[in-house]
Amino acid sequence: MSRVTRAALGAAAGAMGLDTPASGGRFRRSLTLSLPTGGGAQAASVAAGAVLGVAFAAREVDACAAGAPEPAALTAGGDGLVLSLPVARRLVRVRLQSAQAGDGVAAFRFDGQAVSEDPVAVGTHGASGASLEVTDARLILRRRRAGSDLGLGAGEVAAAVLRYAPINPRFGFSIADDGEGETFLPPVTDTAGQPVFPAVADRGAAFAQALSDRLARRSGEAPLPDPLLLTLILEADEPCSAAVNALDLTLVLERRGFLDGAEKRVLRFPGGRRQVQALALPLPPTGAAILSARLTLSAAMPVASPGSLAGGTSAAGPPGQPTASAEGVALLPANPVATRISLDAAIAALGADAVLAAPEGPAEIAASLWDEREGLPGTRLTETAPFRVADPRPVLVPFAFPQGIALPAGAVWLVLTASRGRAVVLLSAQMVQGAVAVGGTGGFALLAIAAGRGAAALLRHSLPSSDPARKAHPGFDLSVAGTVVPLQAADGEGRRLDVELAAFLPPLVARAESAVEVAVGASARSLITVDPPVLRYILS
Repeated sequence: MSRVTRAALGAAAGAMGLDTPASGGRFRRSLTLSLPTGGGAQAASVAAGAVLGVAFAAREVDACAAGAPEPAALTAGGDGLVLSLPVARRLVRVRLQSAQAGDGVAAFRFDGQAVSEDPVAVGTHGASGASLEVTDARLILRRRRAGSDLGLGAGEVAAAVLRYAPINPRFGFSIADDGEGETFLPPVTDTAGQPVFPAVADRGAAFAQALSDRLARRSGEAPLPDPLLLTLILEADEPCSAAVNALDLTLVLERRGFLDGAEKRVLRFPGGRRQVQALALPLPPTGAAILSARLTLSAAMPVASPGSLAGGTSAAGPPGQPTASAEGVALLPANPVATRISLDAAIAALGADAVLAAPEGPAEIAASLWDEREGLPGTRLTETAPFRVADPRPVLVPFAFPQGIALPAGAVWLVLTASRGRAVVLLSAQMVQGAVAVGGTGGFALLAIAAGRGAAALLRHSLPSSDPARKAHPGFDLSVAGTVVPLQAADGEGRRLDVELAAFLPPLVARAESAVEVAVGASARSLITVDPPVLRYILS
């Protein structure tokens, strides 16, 4: 599973001493987490809501016991017993092997030569020893009985108990084999920005951010190891006690790119008829829960450059009607532009595509479909809502009919009307070739245009599918494993699409499919760029 809780650490998560020496005189304890990735993931991050509770507490240790993190040395000297520690520590009590009622222990400062005249601490011996509560690295210990101090031998001391405080505690982690070393979270601070060291700290959000950042820096190294070994580090200046008392994090895994590589794909369609090109997307392991599967497509039409719209030769049309330049036809509010489309077979038309430009500012353009009478537009059959065109460059503009319309084989006319502003309808030899007419007060009249040229426009028709969820998009359509995906433009011009495929993939993952075929179809001459897909999921 991608979710890891405190149970994954078992008993190791409980309160234990930081007994392993670390650099800089610090002490640490390490715990290892095994995070499954399922294989094949190139990146990972931590989901929101991560929980990490870290507790540091004071700890008492017998410095005379075997395995003590800082063992005490007991040697004769200074008319008593010299207790030596590696560094100054808090000596809380001393327990003697055989203490009589009324016995005590006196501790004296000792600089290596002279011994202080007065004890720095005196404690009456009880069941747990004599309480001293003194901090030093070297002390002279003597037995005090009936007001007199007596020497002690090393064998007479049963225990010398030190108390370790959680001084400068910190939490960190490392990832196996990533070469970046250890990362430590910044300390908790108070309202003045000063570090504070609470006994218990919730570091879930900070840990999730730091771990996600580390994972992001190694993304692209394919694949992540399975499992990903994460070492948790608890450190302090003294070998105090520390525990992980809460842990709950979920690893979100990512696969990027296509089955045959991570680079983007450029699909070229010659136009004139609908063609389909397929891409293979890798799928996560069986049972994975898919969070998102984002695919971004961009369409471009290889049409005339913007500079060619203003010039070029013109051919005269009927008196009072606009004329067609070598590259385009002016589209004015009073003068719709129509192009004849010949259908070889009956279709169900869903919309239309046209290449337009608005070199003089934004324009609102609608498209309508007309039957043919005497070689010209006859009766209007359906009409779309206006589409705002604001780009001075040629762009592919989508028009969607209110509902699909059945058309028999034969000729129909696609009429473009400007309800506001001025535009240019591009001409192209690579798009549908047919007659072009311009409307006015006297109806439509044919334009004289260069031989072999036609308006850069075509109808969009249904695919051989009865899927009611299918929606077409201008210029191209997309299906996943045979199911057509609804498309929605990510920009106002319909040239870029962000497609979410997550809803279409779970049945494939459940069947243990390793990849899914994404098919892109287009009728117009175009280039369609498909960015590397990003699949985010968690293991269940």
